[in-house]
Amino acid sequence: MFQILLYYKYTHINNPAELVTTQRELCERLNLKGRIIIAEEGINGTVEGLVDDTEKYIQATRLDLRFADIDFKKSVGTGEAFPRLSIKARKEIVSGHLGDADINPTQITGKYIKAEELHSWIHGSNKTVCNNCFTNPPSQGGDVGGVGGLHHSTTNEPTTNTPRVPPCEGGIEECLISREPKEFYIVDMRNDYEHKIGFFQNSILPPLKNFRNLSQILPILEPLKNKTVVTVCTGGVRCEKASGFLLQNGFNDVYQLENGIVTYMEKYPEEDFKGKLYVFDGRVTMAFNSPATPHEIVGRCDKCNASSENYVNCNLKSCNAHFICCEQCYESNGRVFCGTECV
Repeated sequence: MFQILLYYKYTHINNPAELVTTQRELCERLNLKGRIIIAEEGINGTVEGLVDDTEKYIQATRLDLRFADIDFKKSVGTGEAFPRLSIKARKEIVSGHLGDADINPTQITGKYIKAEELHSWIHGSNKTVCNNCFTNPPSQGGDVGGVGGLHHSTTNEPTTNTPRVPPCEGGIEECLISREPKEFYIVDMRNDYEHKIGFFQNSILPPLKNFRNLSQILPILEPLKNKTVVTVCTGGVRCEKASGFLLQNGFNDVYQLENGIVTYMEKYPEEDFKGKLYVFDGRVTMAFNSPATPHEIVGRCDKCNASSENYVNCNLKSCNAHFICCEQCYESNGRVFCGTECV
């Protein structure tokens, strides 16, 4: 059985070329195919191979202390997701081309929100504990971890001279109080052709033709500067810079979905993310669903507006536009064109 890994890490790499060689030797030894980009700012990759080989790749990569905490997102492969192995050194691991406004996610980036917490926000189940139980948890355990993701901080511990107010009699578990549903806005930071076939319900879908055009959507998002914004993207790497870019441009409360849409879909299939997820490999799209719960098709043919999730490239080589086209809109000879001017 084949497995696909999706991962990234923003961390300083002194010699990207040296790491390219190391990674190539490792991937070739394990018969992996895929794409890996390495820059001074970090690593961004997706590879496919037999399950045992991809697990060995994870173990070997994590031996490098710079990558010890990488989150590897796993999905079922086909054995044909990539035609070859490509490992390159670039200036950026995601092409933002922000120039002097470039973002270093290790210095400025949005707050991470886990899939579980975003799920609770979406479904209006925003719960917390009272301030008394948060700052003065019961003595046994001394940690409120696991309750809404809260963790008791030593900075909140009272000094020995401060009287300790007893926590609520029922304990933290019985002290959960509901708040009003949180006002927040999900902003999709993927390219527009990606969210044509799948998106979070009620999310904002800016007309982003390419990630390098990030600055062009600022006027559209301007009304959200004083709102809570949650940026989302496929695996999380683009949101590291996108969320930081919003913060740098005056947005006050910016989050990023930790480990991306793919992690949310895996935990909550066929719930809040409608349609399929666009991926940059031979599968083109992927979904997390069972035969008992078929996914909702949200994609539309760009030619006739019929329901479709079939991506094609315009057969005019000088155009090569990537678009959705249902089978009924194919030419009689099986060719496809994005418009009459390309025929």
